Amino acid sequence: MRVNLNFESFSDRLDWLASSCLLAMQTVGAFEAKTHLSSLLDSVCQGEQIVITRHGCPIARLVPAEGPDQSAVQAAIARLRQLSQGQTLNGITVQELRDTGRRA
Repeated sequence: MRVNLNFESFSDRLDWLASSCLLAMQTVGAFEAKTHLSSLLDSVCQGEQIVITRHGCPIARLVPAEGPDQSAVQAAIARLRQLSQGQTLNGITVQELRDTGRRA
């Protein structure tokens, strides 16, 4: 089956495309989102994306949060530890550094 989509303007094409994308996602009104937030969050945890609308216009999207990449976090910690190795204060105490900074 072939659908003939004759659009008056490029703007009409964009509107159609945007509405088609929104239809693929669950949409809820702002009031409904407020009253059913817990169940919406359960759906998002399952990987769904939810568009929140106000007066029929999309205003927000609930999407699953991605946690930090643990391997990248561990690599950053290792680099910081490596950077601090071998760095000394040449016999100066932290208190002396603090006091010098306060006098300046």
